[in-house]
Amino acid sequence: MKKIFFLMISILIVSGCAKLEHLDKLLVLKDMSDEQARMQKYIEEQDKKFEKLLKAVKDRTLVKNVRDQSIVRMYGEPLGKREVEKNNQKLERWNYRYQMTYFESEKVYLYFNEEKRLVGWEHVAGNLPDENEPKSLEEENL
Repeated sequence: MKKIFFLMISILIVSGCAKLEHLDKLLVLKDMSDEQARMQKYIEEQDKKFEKLLKAVKDRTLVKNVRDQSIVRMYGEPLGKREVEKNNQKLERWNYRYQMTYFESEKVYLYFNEEKRLVGWEHVAGNLPDENEPKSLEEENL
């Protein structure tokens, strides 16, 4: 009986040492898992904000002359910003789409004037042959 007890204690001690030996690697794996969970949560939140923007565009409830800060509060940061010129007017174009759907995704382009106010937008359906640029800017929204 004493031998079995001694054997059990020895196994516990040795296995505990093995865990301590690899503890740093286990902690790295745990941190990676936690980071993946945070990234997934962020992606889901951003996609919900994009869906909210899509709904506003499709329902025609998006309002011109809104400041860029208000847009960020309502719909989040854009995936990209770019200076463009339309009708001899310098504009900043903000790009929105689903976070992980690159080419097939619907897109919304918001246009801001130099005073950082929304002056127009464009909705581009997914699966277009050339996804890099919007096809045309609706004049009624500019």
